[in-house]
Amino acid sequence: WCRLNAVDVAITEAAVGAGISTVLFLVILGRTKSVDEGKKHINIPALLVALGVAAVLLYGTMDLPHLRDPNIAPNTHVVTPYYLENSYEHAGQLNVVASILAYFRGYDTLFETTVVATAGFCLILLLRVRNKKPGTLDSQKIGVTANKKTPASIGVKPTATFPDVLDQDKDIIKRTVTKLLIPFIQLFGLYVIVHGELGPGGGFQGGVILGVSIIVYSLVFGFDEAKKRMSVKTKDLLVSSGVLLYGGIGVI
Repeated sequence: WCRLNAVDVAITEAAVGAGISTVLFLVILGRTKSVDEGKKHINIPALLVALGVAAVLLYGTMDLPHLRDPNIAPNTHVVTPYYLENSYEHAGQLNVVASILAYFRGYDTLFETTVVATAGFCLILLLRVRNKKPGTLDSQKIGVTANKKTPASIGVKPTATFPDVLDQDKDIIKRTVTKLLIPFIQLFGLYVIVHGELGPGGGFQGGVILGVSIIVYSLVFGFDEAKKRMSVKTKDLLVSSGVLLYGGIGVI
């Protein structure tokens, strides 16, 4: 993305792809124990569908133009030079990417924000357990503890236990380093948000970095300790106010 001069996208990919995704995969692999998963079988219909979709996607890439082709749409369309030449005059921002997202295609960005917020609320509704009964699975704690009342459909024996990926980590080195790094991560996230008008970055990139700091804290100190720092209700309020703030600025 840096080679394509898309530094804003590079920041997002670095925070999400290299940061959040990699850390979560490593934590899960490191804390997963071997359990009896029962009889293994291959779902032939699902495998055929997956191979078919992969073949269609690969076939579609054959029609993609070369990145250095001077005749592709971004290099020949009249809109591209118009944005570059009139971005500051119309939007008052030196960062062309920020002016396009917030001014020229503001409605599109608003609906993208709404979609992301809606997906987040759906995950909250799916993972939150309000009335827990004895013998039920606690999805609020991510990990699963199987007992005698556990449904056999999940394929584990009654005494099997999966480790909670958000249990408190007792490693003093991780805890100390995390305490030292999180303030700087959050400060850099705020800088990216505020400085997005003048340089690479913006609200989305800075928000992702702030989210990374919360995830790292939850992984090291545990989910219960993270809830003490920021309750679930506070997170819900922040997600809602983010969409309302963006929409309110557009209305004003």
